[in-house]
Amino acid sequence: LATNGSARDTFHAGSISQIDINADWRITPRVSYRTEDKNRVTESGAGAVFDDRNLSEEVQGALGSDAWLSDNGRLRTTAYATFYRDQYDSNQRGSDALDSYQDTRELLLQGAVQYDHLFAESHLATFGIDALTERMESDRLDKKEGDRRRIGLFAQDEWNLPTKNRLVLFPATRIDIDSQFGTYTTPRFAMRYDPHQRVILRTGYGWGYRAPSFKELLLRFENPSAGYTVEGSPDLRPETSQNVNAGIDWNAADPIWVSLSGYRNEVQDLIGFGTLEDGIANSPTRYGYINIAEAITQGAELSIEAAASYNTALLANYTLNDTLDVANDRPLEGRSLHRVSGQFNQRFPNSGTSFNIRASWDGPKSYFRDIDADGVEETIETDGDTLLDARLGQEFEFERTAIQLFVGSANILNDGDSEYLPLPPRTFYAGLTGRFATASQPRTR
Repeated sequence: LATNGSARDTFHAGSISQIDINADWRITPRVSYRTEDKNRVTESGAGAVFDDRNLSEEVQGALGSDAWLSDNGRLRTTAYATFYRDQYDSNQRGSDALDSYQDTRELLLQGAVQYDHLFAESHLATFGIDALTERMESDRLDKKEGDRRRIGLFAQDEWNLPTKNRLVLFPATRIDIDSQFGTYTTPRFAMRYDPHQRVILRTGYGWGYRAPSFKELLLRFENPSAGYTVEGSPDLRPETSQNVNAGIDWNAADPIWVSLSGYRNEVQDLIGFGTLEDGIANSPTRYGYINIAEAITQGAELSIEAAASYNTALLANYTLNDTLDVANDRPLEGRSLHRVSGQFNQRFPNSGTSFNIRASWDGPKSYFRDIDADGVEETIETDGDTLLDARLGQEFEFERTAIQLFVGSANILNDGDSEYLPLPPRTFYAGLTGRFATASQPRTR
């Protein structure tokens, strides 16, 4: 009776406006609503059958402001508010002994202020502050509710040196002050050099920081019908890293750009996902978020972009991503060594028709499980996966209004599996977007 995936219905509606108050001040309000309703049938090892439903809803509002305060000074501000609700209901057929209902509600408020100023024609300085407050109430939290706050301060200088060939230095730093994890400073230095009008060289070195999310810290999700739980860990530590990268962009011909880059990240306390306890007898398998004491990710990326015209573009990308869990001397779980992707975009301006197709292939991934309960983890290697998406749009233009109707399909090849690649199955969708323009004042800068 059990299904190997969920039936899914999604709906999304939103509006973005652009309002020119005057020639030097523009505001951008945005609102959106998104919902996803998933249903499936599951069966426990003891033979109990469950009808599971997961309904999630998200409402978001945002307001942006972009103003030139002087010939050399620009002030940008943004404010966001997001309300998220997730309801999970598992209803046992013929009994209510194992029924469960879990309701999660989250409110996220964010704001940012950024000021850019050009000094002496060669220094573009950026200063800013952003703030976040988050509150969650959930049956899945051990304490039923939680909250946190964070303030970030950042600064950067874009210094164009007076050299024959363009040379730009980017010293920058950021300070994060978190109500739970304290203060972290992450400086960074980057450089750009153009030895030729068709060649750009880039390099950078810096420090990174990421605090655990609410879900990773506090959330507890039980699925008794499938025999597992997912647990957040309040003892998670933030991950910190040192990162270096270098790359070259080459304009091989007017419509063709080739980019090659390499990187290395050394991460301490990487936040990952793993098995806390394998299920035995009538006990569920416990999955959770963990810190990996030391990890390394390194590799290279090759990108080719060919734009025959504004209406036709082809992009191809290859990524080599070598990973290492240093303590266990093995790759990081669930990460492919090789990835290939591509995209083709075509517009027909006379008819208003557009077409987009995207494809990607991810190589095999490794997972580590103690399958036979002998205390030693076995290595499980999955097959590679191929994803294919396509979208067709038709635009209708009027005097000040444009409407686009579109249809598409995601995961056309219906790839994925319920255990190691839980992707939504082949999906078809349709929708429309619209634009309405009023008379606006020309921008002066």
